[in-house]
Amino acid sequence: MNVLRIAVGSVRSAKLLAVRAACARISEVDPAAHLYVGLEGGFHTVTLDGERHTFLQGWAYATDGKRGHFGISPSVSVPAHIVREVVVGRRELGEVIDEVAGERDVRSKQGAWGVISRELLTRAQSFESALVAAFAPFYNAELFKSD
Repeated sequence: MNVLRIAVGSVRSAKLLAVRAACARISEVDPAAHLYVGLEGGFHTVTLDGERHTFLQGWAYATDGKRGHFGISPSVSVPAHIVREVVVGRRELGEVIDEVAGERDVRSKQGAWGVISRELLTRAQSFESALVAAFAPFYNAELFKSD
């Protein structure tokens, strides 16, 4: 794909570009694969009525090398004190969530999603939903055939 110009207007756009770029890098490592998948996760912040709201969200991109599609996980509000530690304190979310949970390597287990939702939804499950969405045009090709 030749891209002449891209105007990025939000952090969400940057995450979408990053997840697509991850697939491009993977395809260089394993050019014989049938499908390539990239995953990214992080904060998405919006301002409503002058008040900032930050959500934890995941993004997926799936491509067969000819066509590619995005998927986005559900989002969950992130408590303000965690947002402050990450954004203002310039710390990694994984480090902060380990402190909040009183555990080590939460990222590899339930993730911030699990801590925030009291394990009703884990990091892996949030990415699974993003992947289901990204793969929709592949497993439901008839519906997407005109795209």
